[in-house]
Amino acid sequence: MIQVFLPSGILLGTTLTDTEGNYTITGLPGGSVIVIARAMGYQTETRNVEVIRGDTITVNFLLNDNPASIRGFVTDRQTGQPISQALVQIFPVGSDVPIPPAF
Repeated sequence: MIQVFLPSGILLGTTLTDTEGNYTITGLPGGSVIVIARAMGYQTETRNVEVIRGDTITVNFLLNDNPASIRGFVTDRQTGQPISQALVQIFPVGSDVPIPPAF
């Protein structure tokens, strides 16, 4: 899946790649955008891109696979009962921005 956002976080477009990995998103405004490539089983890649009105910009991605995973369970410390829908996030060391989940 390819997504294009304004730096403010507004989603401008989303598309899926074809069987050859190609994609196109049209109708974008000129200026700075953020392009994100996501695929199940692969690490998400993000690019900051300067779009020029009337031009076609090529943004290629080489995604690395996700060779590892983390799993476990969340329970109430006092009762031992499972806690459903608890949010578990992974943060890179020294960062306060979580790693986006695979979809």
